[in-house]
Amino acid sequence: MLNRLIESYEILNDGDFEVLKEIVDMLKALPRTAENVFDFGSKGIDVWEAARYAYPVYCAYETQCNKKEGYPDLVKQMRAWDKIVASDFTVEVSAEYMDMLISTIEVMSPEIYEYYREVVEIYRAVTRKVIDAFFAEGSFGEAGSVADEMIQNAIARGCDMDVLLSEKYMKYVSAQEEE
Repeated sequence: MLNRLIESYEILNDGDFEVLKEIVDMLKALPRTAENVFDFGSKGIDVWEAARYAYPVYCAYETQCNKKEGYPDLVKQMRAWDKIVASDFTVEVSAEYMDMLISTIEVMSPEIYEYYREVVEIYRAVTRKVIDAFFAEGSFGEAGSVADEMIQNAIARGCDMDVLLSEKYMKYVSAQEEE
């Protein structure tokens, strides 16, 4: 399933959203956890890696093909993921979560403002929390780690999309690039 999610995620760049229906149907058929999020663990795959690819695909399909009807479920799941992350707040989990959020925001329609805005606020809050928790003395945890790069990429993308203020947040990216 993870490979299909990754392939579907890559299709987002092509703009052929109709082909995502099959994977979204598969996502919707997944059992839900106690927190009411897709239960990727039941398929024996890494929950965070699967979520990084699944939610942007789910959101893109809902945005382009399903008239945004799935947005309430999507945002409800984002709220639940936020609580899950709070209970397992590590640099690795935070990095994958930030990537999931910014990738979802990237394909989400701001026309449904209250849902879009809520996901943006979740992303901003976790970004501030990650910086406060892991950015110390000029670097994240282990310099050059995958998690550090993912966090920096998520911050840079947030700045590029005007979800974060570049003047305030790009210093966390450029500090790493100068090393």
